[in-house]
Amino acid sequence: MPELILLCAGAAVDRERPDATADSTGTDPRRVRRELARGAFARAFARARCAVDRHDDALLPRELPQDAWWRERCAIPETDALEAYAALALGAALPGWRLTPAHVHIGLDHARLSDPSTLALRDDESRELARAAAPLFAQEGLALSAPAPQAWFLDGEPELQLATRSWTMAAGRNVDAYLPTGPHARRWRRLLTEIQMTWFTHPVNQEREARGEAPVNMLWIDGHAQGRLPPRAYTVLSADPALAGLARAGGGQAIAPGARLPGGAELLALAAGSDVVVDVGGWNSARRSGAPDEWTAAWMRLEHWLADAGLDRGLPPGFSAMRAVLTGERRRLELLLSPARLLQWRRRLDPIELAL
Repeated sequence: MPELILLCAGAAVDRERPDATADSTGTDPRRVRRELARGAFARAFARARCAVDRHDDALLPRELPQDAWWRERCAIPETDALEAYAALALGAALPGWRLTPAHVHIGLDHARLSDPSTLALRDDESRELARAAAPLFAQEGLALSAPAPQAWFLDGEPELQLATRSWTMAAGRNVDAYLPTGPHARRWRRLLTEIQMTWFTHPVNQEREARGEAPVNMLWIDGHAQGRLPPRAYTVLSADPALAGLARAGGGQAIAPGARLPGGAELLALAAGSDVVVDVGGWNSARRSGAPDEWTAAWMRLEHWLADAGLDRGLPPGFSAMRAVLTGERRRLELLLSPARLLQWRRRLDPIELAL
C-alpha cells in the first residue's frame, strides 16, 4: 500500500541557537503552540513516532533540509541540483543548468538576494531579457532557453565546472557566501557581469523601474542536473516545477493542486499504487519575506485542510502510513504514523510541542 507524505517545508522551528546563516520564523512559537495545541495536526499525529529529528551543523549548509530529504528519498546524485529538475516539467532538456532571474539589493556593505517570486516577472519581460542575454551565452557555446519567467535553462556543457547553491538557499541573505565556486567561477562571473551590463539599460528594466518595480539585475545559477534517477514512482501534488520534475524523473506523476487540496479518498485515487507527496507550502515564502503572520497563516491552512479532508482522525484508509516532514532552516523533523503505532494506544506524543 502507498504512503501518504505531508511535506511541510519551513514549518518547523530550529531548536539550535540561530547564527549568521540562519533565519528565524520571526514569530513567537509559544503563541502558535497554544493556538494549535488541540488542533487537527495535533490530533492527526498524536500516536505517531518521531522517526527523524536532525540538525545540519555545517558552517554553511549545502541545501535546505527538505532538499536533503528529496535527495535521500530519490537517490539524487550529489552533483545534481534539485532546482534543475524543473526542466522536465517545463519542456526543457536535461542534462542542463538551471538559471533564475532575480533582483539583488545593493547595500552599503552587502548584496542581498530578493525572493525571485516577488519580482512578478511577466512572460513577455522574461522573453525579452532572455533574448538580450542569449548572444552572450552563444559566444561561450551555450544555448539559452526560457520556458518560464522564473526558470531558464542552459543546454548542458560538461566543461562548465561550477559548485553552486540554489536561490532557495541564498534568498534573503548576503549573496557573497552563496556565489558559485570552482574552476570556472571566474568565467561565470565575467559572463554574468556582461549580462548585468546588458540589462542595466534594457527597456524591460527601465519600464519596471518607471512602474516602481525592482529591476532584474541578477541571473542566479542554481546548478546542473543529468536527469537520470532510479525508478521510484511518486504522485506529487505541488505547484513547484522542480518537485514535479523530480516525480517525472523517477517515473511518477505530478499534479498541480487546485483551489483546495484533496481529501483522503481522493488522494488514494490519485496515488494509483505509488506514494503520495503533498507539498503543503507557504512557510518558506513567509520566512524569506520576513512575514511572521503569513508563517502562522500557513499553519492555519494546514489545520483547515487536515480537518476538512478527515486526516485529523489518523491514518486514512488505503495508506500504509502517514508521514509529516517538517523542516526549518537547518532542521528536519519526520513524524510517522503507522498501523503498528496505532495499536500502542498508550504511547502518545505532542507533535506541536515537538515541531515548534
